[in-house]
Formats: sequence, C-alpha cells, structure tokens
Amino acid sequence: MLSIPYSKIYSSKFILDFLDRDSSVSSFLPKTTNIEEFKELIVEKDFPFESRKVLCSVISKQYENTGIAVPNHLDELLDANSFTVTTGHQLCLFGGPQFFIHKIVSAISLANQLKLAYPKSNFIPIFWMASEDHDFDEISSVSIFNKEIKVNGENKNPVGRIKTLEFSSALKELKEFFRNDSSGIHLISIFEEAFSKSNWADCTRFWVDKLFSKYGLIVLDADSKELKTVFRPTLELEIKQQFVYNAVVNTNNSISKEGYYPKINPRKLNLFYFNNGNRKRIVFKEGVFLIGDLTYSQDQILKMIELNPENFSPNVLLRPLYQESILPNLAYIGGPAEIEYWAQLKEAFDFSNVDYPKVILRDHFGWINNSDLDWWRSKGLKESDLFLDYDVLVKKILIKEKVFSLNVEDHLQAIKNNLLNEIQAVDSSVESMLNGELQKFKNGINKIESKLTRSSKRNNEIFYNKVKKVQNSIIINGNLNERKEGFIPLYNSLGDQYLSFLLEAANPLNNELKILVK
Repeated sequence: MLSIPYSKIYSSKFILDFLDRDSSVSSFLPKTTNIEEFKELIVEKDFPFESRKVLCSVISKQYENTGIAVPNHLDELLDANSFTVTTGHQLCLFGGPQFFIHKIVSAISLANQLKLAYPKSNFIPIFWMASEDHDFDEISSVSIFNKEIKVNGENKNPVGRIKTLEFSSALKELKEFFRNDSSGIHLISIFEEAFSKSNWADCTRFWVDKLFSKYGLIVLDADSKELKTVFRPTLELEIKQQFVYNAVVNTNNSISKEGYYPKINPRKLNLFYFNNGNRKRIVFKEGVFLIGDLTYSQDQILKMIELNPENFSPNVLLRPLYQESILPNLAYIGGPAEIEYWAQLKEAFDFSNVDYPKVILRDHFGWINNSDLDWWRSKGLKESDLFLDYDVLVKKILIKEKVFSLNVEDHLQAIKNNLLNEIQAVDSSVESMLNGELQKFKNGINKIESKLTRSSKRNNEIFYNKVKKVQNSIIINGNLNERKEGFIPLYNSLGDQYLSFLLEAANPLNNELKILVK
C-alpha cells in the first residue's frame, strides 16, 4: 500500500486547516487524531434506554420486512455501554461512486479500533440511508467500466419510497456488461434479489447487508414514525423558535470572519413535509407556515407533529440533529462537504441539548496495478507525481529526459537586472517598455515550448498514453477516481478480497490517501 498526504489532493483551505488542527477551524470543529480522545466521550455519553428500545424495535422490523436476518448483535444496542459509529449517504444506483463503499469501510474500521481500545464497551457501525432525500437525478446514475448506466425520468417522492420497479432498466444494463462473462454471476445474483424488494430503501438495505453484515454493519432507515416521535421535541423547537437558522447564521458569521466560506446558508425553517407522496418544503413567513398552497398556524403545525411526526422531514442542516437524537452515537464519518457543514452546527446542537459527536473525515482510496506501478517507477517517476496536472507532469518528464529545457526565467531576470540601473540613470520611464519587451519574449518562448511538447507527445504517443492511463487509474482531471467510478468492476475482479483489502488498509484517523496495489 502507498500513502499520499491529503494535502496533495485537497485545495480547500477549510479542509486543510481542519486536518492540520488549525485553531481557526478547531473553534468550530475540533479534529480527532487518536483513539484516546474518545475516552471521555464514552464515559459521559448517556443515551435513554427507552430510545434504545425504540431504535432496536424499528431496525428489527425493517430487516424482517426486507426479508433478511435481523443482525445477531442488534440487542447489544439495549446495553448502556453500547455505542454507534455512523456514516450515511444517498441511496445511489448500485452505490454510485466508490466512496459510498469507502464511507462504510471507514465506519467499520473506527468501530473495530474502538473495540480494541475499550474492550468493555460495544461499538456498532451504522449506515444511515438518506431515504428521505428527493433528488432523483443525484441517485439515478452510475459509471461502470467508464460507461454510464442512467435511469431516466423524474420523481419527486422521497427516494427510499420509490418503487424498485422504476430502476429495473438499470439492472438489465448491468447484466449486459456480464453477458459473456461468468465472473459477475455472484454480484448480479445479489442485485437481482435486491431488485425484487418493493421499494428503493429495502433494495439498498438488502445489497448493502449482503456485502457488509459479516463485518457487523447495521443499516438504518430513519423514515419512521417511531423514530420521529423520539425526535419530536426538537421538531417542535424548530417550529417554535427556528433555532437552526438563528444558530447557523451566527456560526456562519464567525466562520466568515476567519476567512472561510460557509458551506450552506440556512433557511428560516429547515423542515419538509410529506404530502401525497411528495416532499414539500415548509416555508415560515410572517408568522405562518406554508406547505404548497396551504397555510397553517403554529398551533396547527404542532398538532400535526403530535399526531403524525412521520410526515415531517429534516433538511440537510437538521438531519444531523435527528441522527444524534435517535442513536447512541460517538462519531459521524463523512466526506469533505459534510465536514464543512457539520462545522456550522455546533451551536445548534448546544441550543437543542443534543450531543455533538466526533466528526471525522472518511478514508480515501485509490487502486493501481502492480505492473503499472513498476513501470511508473522504472521511468524515474514518484508516487506523488501521479497527482500532478497531466501537462505539468509531461513537462517534468520532458525536462527530466533532457528532451528540452526552455526555462528562461532566471536569464530574463538577469537581463533585466543588468539593464535596470542604466535605464533608471537615463530615463526611468523606459522601464515599463523593458518589462513589456521581456514579457513578449517570454510569451514567445512559451509558445515554442508548447509546440515542442505537442511534437514530443506525437512522437511518443504510446508512452504518454501509458502515462495518462496509469494516472487516470487514480485521478482524473484533478478528481480522485473514487468519486467517478462505481465499485462493481473492482469487486468483480477481486471478489471478497475487495472489501478485505479496504478494511485492512482503512484508518479514518490517518490523514492520508491509501493507494492499494492489486
């Protein structure tokens, strides 16, 4: 395995400062760097037994309704000394990009580390299905073998409630990839059975469970009346005081003063309402609440929450408070965008008396063929060169191979220094003319350099195609391949070893990209 610091792949000042434990970021979101930092949190965590009972009951029913075995260790959640480590994601078609898998692997890895460090407690990894999201376009496609599978159409329903039948065309396309390749039989059989489930939440739960149940993962769908009843006090607080807006606006001002840009601007009210299958935003305006064309008073909305809390759905800023209200959670593992908006929420958590967890950046992974790595090294290239802009990398190779070297910066500066004293002694206004002429010369040299680069690429097309191919196995146009390609080709080629390799390398407390050699 190769390791590359995240500083080589991230440009976000907030994320880089977070990873460096910069004091500017730490006031909003302290970074967890070692397992010892959980000790105090474990001692102080006090999650109500009644809430544990509701949680276990809901999960048990969801598994039974999906037709899969209830996890053997589910009852551990009834123990006051049991805690969860949570990650979550949208219910993407076949998981979407690979980092869907990497999030889950990170949660399992941290739970395992906690168990080793604190053997008297139980730590259970949870995958939170974002089943209430209603952005169909974001979940309806996936790239496999560099080809897109896309389910067309529109759907305003919460994605977890969509009938699985609407995704049937995608399963047919997936089968086509393996029509003449028996190696895909195992994975295809899992998805075939998953696609027989009635809705998209059950479908996703099924195949995620098939891949990860042996590692102790529990899949949770929070689209539940019982769970939202537990969350009811916070729902009512949002209706009465719009506390998320007030808290986040205040935090955003502080974040801006430190030179960062807040990820999300809050709405006055951060709730949706399920109505006739659709998820509609609740708008607070001039003391009343608007849902579509209908207007409600505060008392009416509070009564609706009392009778049917399941019809109320938190948005992206309120969802973390919902999660932490219904789980005995110690840590949330998220991607860089999630890290940034969790940093906006500490004051909202404090105001609502909901425990704020450790927030940890997920593991990042890349894959490279052993033969490609050997070839790369044989050309005198470093692992860090994989992350250079392609054109910069080509120029570096050309200079290294002494194809040409037209770096005239030092020469031009020397010419300028030699002439500057004479010019200033005679006529200082000529200095701007000198600068202009030197810049023209530099521009001309750059054009020559570009032409030589293109010529070298043409003359060595096979070599540079190989450079690009190896680089693109990990990063494409500045984005890690894990954000583009689905996991199916890797799982298909490696089988069960795919998850084993990831779990062996995983450590979300380590600030490095892990490149696995296959």
